[in-house]
Amino acid sequence: MSGFVIHILLCAHLSPEEYGSFSIALTVINIVAFFSGFGIDRLWLWIFSAEGRSGFRWVPSTLNIAYLTALFNAILVSILCFLPIFSDNVNRLLLYFLPILISQTLIIAVCAIYQLERNYRKLSLYRFITNGLRLLLVIVIIAIGGDLLFVGHLFALGSLVICLLCLSPLIRMYKKNVVLQEKTGLYSDNEPKPSIHDTFKLMWPYATSGFLYLAYSQTGIVLLGILSNDEDAGVFNIAYLIVLFIYL
Repeated sequence: MSGFVIHILLCAHLSPEEYGSFSIALTVINIVAFFSGFGIDRLWLWIFSAEGRSGFRWVPSTLNIAYLTALFNAILVSILCFLPIFSDNVNRLLLYFLPILISQTLIIAVCAIYQLERNYRKLSLYRFITNGLRLLLVIVIIAIGGDLLFVGHLFALGSLVICLLCLSPLIRMYKKNVVLQEKTGLYSDNEPKPSIHDTFKLMWPYATSGFLYLAYSQTGIVLLGILSNDEDAGVFNIAYLIVLFIYL
């Protein structure tokens, strides 16, 4: 609901071309950001349900893979910005939105932590915090009459705030201070820590399945931006969101 309101407000505040640029840039970042997490949340839930507390042996390698993929995707998006694929406005926004790649990766991991702890209040809070903070920032943008680039600056700032809020639970996870339900699991505490290669083999099916679904459902906006123009992409996006909102 909050995500829909954000788009409606920005569509009314920005010009059709500017809103199209915003939609294209945010869609590209969201697709890449989902792949950056590399399925870490679903893998953690599966591993800890099978192994209990001995599942902590997988945490360092899964976090390392998630960080590396996020870094790789940030470099990839930075390169895209200097290629003649998108408009100048989209390229600028992509650079401003780079912190979203990191914040989305961290949010995915933190939500998995609170699912493991069965702390559903904090789980709901962290799932809402991204769009909730963006909605607050959009209200500020409209109130002071900010332009498209100002939207990019504030969204980047909001992502950095989210990154800071995610540090504490991730540090707890790394230090094995997460409160789990008592469970013996299938493995003992003496099991060796898995290698990056072994972890990657488990993670990639989770990563590709979610990434391909999101890419399939969202690439229309990106393709319109490439093949037509930003304004057409913006019109398509807001029409798609309205129909989706009514359907849901």
